[in-house]
Amino acid sequence: MSLRQRIPFKFPAEGEEDDGHIMDEQEQEEVIHQLKIQSDSQNARYNFLLQIVIALSLVLHLIYILGSPKRSPLAVIFPPVDASSRTIPLPGLFASVHVVIHSSLILHVSPKARFSLSALLGESLQASVRNFVPLPYPIMFGACSIAPIISLMIGQTWADVIFWSLAAALTWFIHSAQNWMKRDVDSIRQLEAMRYDARGA
Repeated sequence: MSLRQRIPFKFPAEGEEDDGHIMDEQEQEEVIHQLKIQSDSQNARYNFLLQIVIALSLVLHLIYILGSPKRSPLAVIFPPVDASSRTIPLPGLFASVHVVIHSSLILHVSPKARFSLSALLGESLQASVRNFVPLPYPIMFGACSIAPIISLMIGQTWADVIFWSLAAALTWFIHSAQNWMKRDVDSIRQLEAMRYDARGA
Protein backbone atom coordinates (compact mmCIF):
# COMPACT_ATOMS: atom_id res chain seq x y z
CA MET A 1 0.00 0.00 0.00
CA SER A 2 1.49 3.34 -1.09
CA LEU A 3 0.81 6.75 0.39
CA ARG A 4 0.71 9.98 -1.61
CA GLN A 5 2.16 13.14 -0.14
CA ARG A 6 -0.35 16.01 0.15
CA ILE A 7 1.06 19.09 -1.58
CA PRO A 8 -0.84 22.35 -1.04
CA PHE A 9 -0.92 24.91 -3.84
CA LYS A 10 1.57 27.74 -4.25
CA PHE A 11 0.01 31.20 -4.28
CA PRO A 12 2.47 34.11 -4.39
CA ALA A 13 0.94 37.44 -3.39
CA GLU A 14 0.36 40.03 -6.07
CA GLY A 15 3.52 41.98 -6.87
CA GLU A 16 5.74 39.50 -5.03
CA GLU A 17 8.15 37.10 -6.63
CA ASP A 18 7.73 33.39 -6.17
CA ASP A 19 10.28 32.45 -3.49
CA GLY A 20 9.50 28.74 -3.63
CA HIS A 21 7.34 28.82 -0.49
CA ILE A 22 4.45 26.38 -0.56
CA MET A 23 1.44 27.35 1.54
CA ASP A 24 -0.07 24.88 3.97
CA GLU A 25 -3.82 24.60 4.50
CA GLN A 26 -3.98 27.22 7.24
CA GLU A 27 -2.08 29.77 5.17
CA GLN A 28 -4.37 29.09 2.22
CA GLU A 29 -7.38 29.70 4.47
CA GLU A 30 -5.92 33.00 5.70
CA VAL A 31 -5.08 34.26 2.20
CA ILE A 32 -8.52 33.41 0.81
CA HIS A 33 -10.22 34.88 3.88
CA GLN A 34 -8.33 38.16 3.45
CA LEU A 35 -9.17 38.26 -0.26
CA LYS A 36 -12.85 37.73 0.58
CA ILE A 37 -12.79 40.59 3.09
CA GLN A 38 -11.14 42.93 0.57
CA SER A 39 -13.54 41.90 -2.20
CA ASP A 40 -16.63 42.33 -0.02
CA SER A 41 -15.43 45.73 1.20
CA GLN A 42 -14.69 46.98 -2.31
CA ASN A 43 -17.97 45.68 -3.70
CA ALA A 44 -19.91 47.32 -0.86
CA ARG A 45 -18.25 50.67 -1.66
CA TYR A 46 -18.93 50.28 -5.37
CA ASN A 47 -22.58 49.38 -4.74
CA PHE A 48 -22.96 52.43 -2.50
CA LEU A 49 -21.51 54.70 -5.19
CA LEU A 50 -23.76 53.13 -7.81
CA GLN A 51 -26.80 53.80 -5.63
CA ILE A 52 -25.79 57.46 -5.32
CA VAL A 53 -25.44 57.78 -9.11
CA ILE A 54 -28.83 56.13 -9.65
CA ALA A 55 -30.43 58.42 -7.05
CA LEU A 56 -29.02 61.56 -8.70
CA SER A 57 -30.28 60.48 -12.12
CA LEU A 58 -33.66 59.57 -10.62
CA VAL A 59 -33.95 63.05 -9.07
CA LEU A 60 -33.34 64.61 -12.49
CA HIS A 61 -36.14 62.54 -14.00
CA LEU A 62 -38.54 63.45 -11.19
CA ILE A 63 -37.68 67.13 -11.70
CA TYR A 64 -38.50 66.69 -15.38
CA ILE A 65 -41.84 65.00 -14.64
CA LEU A 66 -42.89 67.69 -12.16
CA GLY A 67 -41.55 70.62 -14.19
CA SER A 68 -43.39 72.69 -16.75
CA PRO A 69 -42.59 73.29 -19.56
CA LYS A 70 -40.88 69.99 -20.26
CA ARG A 71 -37.25 71.04 -20.51
CA SER A 72 -34.16 69.03 -19.71
CA PRO A 73 -32.80 69.69 -16.20
CA LEU A 74 -29.37 69.65 -17.85
CA ALA A 75 -30.22 72.86 -19.74
CA VAL A 76 -28.67 74.74 -16.82
CA ILE A 77 -25.31 73.14 -17.66
CA PHE A 78 -25.84 72.99 -21.43
CA PRO A 79 -27.91 76.07 -22.31
CA PRO A 80 -29.81 75.60 -25.60
CA VAL A 81 -28.79 77.68 -28.59
CA ASP A 82 -32.33 77.53 -29.93
CA ALA A 83 -34.94 78.15 -27.22
CA SER A 84 -37.70 76.82 -29.48
CA SER A 85 -36.47 73.22 -29.32
CA ARG A 86 -39.17 70.63 -29.96
CA THR A 87 -40.43 68.27 -27.25
CA ILE A 88 -40.50 64.54 -27.89
CA PRO A 89 -43.95 62.92 -28.07
CA LEU A 90 -45.33 61.66 -24.73
CA PRO A 91 -42.48 63.04 -22.63
CA GLY A 92 -44.22 62.20 -19.35
CA LEU A 93 -44.65 58.56 -20.41
CA PHE A 94 -41.00 58.18 -21.40
CA ALA A 95 -39.85 59.85 -18.17
CA SER A 96 -42.09 57.51 -16.15
CA VAL A 97 -40.63 54.48 -17.97
CA HIS A 98 -37.17 55.71 -17.08
CA VAL A 99 -38.22 56.06 -13.43
CA VAL A 100 -39.31 52.41 -13.45
CA ILE A 101 -35.95 51.49 -14.99
CA HIS A 102 -34.15 53.41 -12.25
CA SER A 103 -36.18 51.47 -9.66
CA SER A 104 -35.10 48.20 -11.30
CA LEU A 105 -31.47 49.33 -11.28
CA ILE A 106 -31.69 50.07 -7.56
CA LEU A 107 -32.98 46.55 -6.91
CA HIS A 108 -30.22 45.07 -9.08
CA VAL A 109 -27.61 46.94 -7.05
CA SER A 110 -29.30 46.54 -3.66
CA PRO A 111 -31.94 43.78 -3.52
CA LYS A 112 -32.78 44.68 0.09
CA ALA A 113 -33.88 48.16 -0.96
CA ARG A 114 -37.40 46.85 -1.66
CA PHE A 115 -37.98 46.34 2.08
CA SER A 116 -36.79 49.85 2.94
CA LEU A 117 -39.01 51.32 0.23
CA SER A 118 -42.05 49.27 1.21
CA ALA A 119 -41.75 50.49 4.79
CA LEU A 120 -42.22 54.08 3.57
CA LEU A 121 -45.41 53.26 1.65
CA GLY A 122 -48.93 52.47 2.70
CA GLU A 123 -50.08 48.92 3.34
CA SER A 124 -51.84 48.75 -0.03
CA LEU A 125 -48.56 49.31 -1.89
CA GLN A 126 -46.20 47.35 0.34
CA ALA A 127 -47.04 43.95 -1.17
CA SER A 128 -46.59 45.29 -4.71
CA VAL A 129 -43.16 46.72 -3.89
CA ARG A 130 -41.98 43.56 -2.13
CA ASN A 131 -43.09 41.41 -5.06
CA PHE A 132 -41.58 43.74 -7.67
CA VAL A 133 -39.00 41.84 -9.73
CA PRO A 134 -36.28 43.97 -11.35
CA LEU A 135 -36.40 43.95 -15.12
CA PRO A 136 -33.69 42.08 -17.07
CA TYR A 137 -30.92 44.26 -18.44
CA PRO A 138 -31.72 43.67 -22.16
CA ILE A 139 -35.33 44.80 -21.64
CA MET A 140 -34.26 47.86 -19.66
CA PHE A 141 -31.66 48.85 -22.22
CA GLY A 142 -34.14 48.45 -25.08
CA ALA A 143 -36.87 50.42 -23.30
CA CYS A 144 -34.64 53.35 -22.36
CA SER A 145 -33.04 53.58 -25.82
CA ILE A 146 -36.26 54.71 -27.52
CA ALA A 147 -36.41 58.24 -26.08
CA PRO A 148 -32.81 59.28 -26.93
CA ILE A 149 -33.23 57.99 -30.49
CA ILE A 150 -36.42 60.01 -30.95
CA SER A 151 -34.80 63.03 -29.32
CA LEU A 152 -31.89 62.84 -31.74
CA MET A 153 -34.12 62.28 -34.77
CA ILE A 154 -36.34 65.32 -34.14
CA GLY A 155 -33.32 67.56 -33.56
CA GLN A 156 -33.61 68.38 -29.86
CA THR A 157 -30.81 70.23 -28.08
CA TRP A 158 -27.80 68.33 -26.76
CA ALA A 159 -29.08 68.90 -23.22
CA ASP A 160 -32.26 66.98 -24.11
CA VAL A 161 -30.44 64.21 -25.96
CA ILE A 162 -28.01 63.72 -23.07
CA PHE A 163 -30.87 63.76 -20.55
CA TRP A 164 -32.81 61.08 -22.42
CA SER A 165 -29.61 59.03 -22.78
CA LEU A 166 -28.91 58.95 -19.03
CA ALA A 167 -31.00 55.85 -18.31
CA ALA A 168 -29.43 53.84 -21.15
CA ALA A 169 -25.90 54.90 -20.18
CA LEU A 170 -26.60 54.11 -16.53
CA THR A 171 -28.03 50.68 -17.38
CA TRP A 172 -24.95 49.80 -19.43
CA PHE A 173 -22.58 51.14 -16.75
CA ILE A 174 -24.21 49.26 -13.86
CA HIS A 175 -24.45 46.04 -15.87
CA SER A 176 -20.74 46.28 -16.68
CA ALA A 177 -19.83 47.10 -13.06
CA GLN A 178 -21.80 44.14 -11.74
CA ASN A 179 -20.16 41.80 -14.26
CA TRP A 180 -16.77 43.06 -13.11
CA MET A 181 -17.65 42.47 -9.44
CA LYS A 182 -19.00 39.01 -10.28
CA ARG A 183 -15.73 38.10 -12.01
CA ASP A 184 -13.88 39.18 -8.86
CA VAL A 185 -16.05 36.88 -6.73
CA ASP A 186 -15.66 34.02 -9.22
CA SER A 187 -11.88 34.34 -9.12
CA ILE A 188 -11.95 33.84 -5.34
CA ARG A 189 -14.17 30.79 -5.76
CA GLN A 190 -11.63 29.38 -8.20
CA LEU A 191 -8.94 29.82 -5.55
CA GLU A 192 -11.14 27.93 -3.10
CA ALA A 193 -11.52 25.13 -5.64
CA MET A 194 -7.74 25.00 -6.02
CA ARG A 195 -7.45 24.70 -2.26
CA TYR A 196 -9.88 21.80 -2.15
CA ASP A 197 -8.04 20.06 -4.99
CA ALA A 198 -4.82 20.44 -3.06
CA ARG A 199 -6.36 18.81 0.02
CA GLY A 200 -7.19 15.76 -2.02
CA ALA A 201 -3.79 15.56 -3.64
